[in-house]
Amino acid sequence: PSSPYYIIGESGYGKPVLDRGLTHTDSLIQALKVGYLAFDATRTSATDVGFPLDIAVYHKDSYRMTQYRFMEEDFREISIWWNDWIRRGLVEIPTIWFDSLFSKLDTGNNESSFSK
Repeated sequence: PSSPYYIIGESGYGKPVLDRGLTHTDSLIQALKVGYLAFDATRTSATDVGFPLDIAVYHKDSYRMTQYRFMEEDFREISIWWNDWIRRGLVEIPTIWFDSLFSKLDTGNNESSFSK
């Protein structure tokens, strides 16, 4: 009731996911996946965005739409998976660009002295 509509591509949150994950040649399924992840990014970062998530699918040349309403529990497993996948991906990012930075610091230590 407080915010029944919200643009998933809000520039501060969901838009980067849409920009990086969606092309005009993607399937509807791929677009829905990316759209959900953009919504999830916005929902995670903005306190005024949340479930339910309403999705409408227009059937080409039919003048017909199918509407769906999803609740948080419908996407809980995907949200947890996505968060874990991002965290694992961060571990795997190549570190060569900041390895050289740390090597120039006169600490005699590695990144652990900067992690707090």
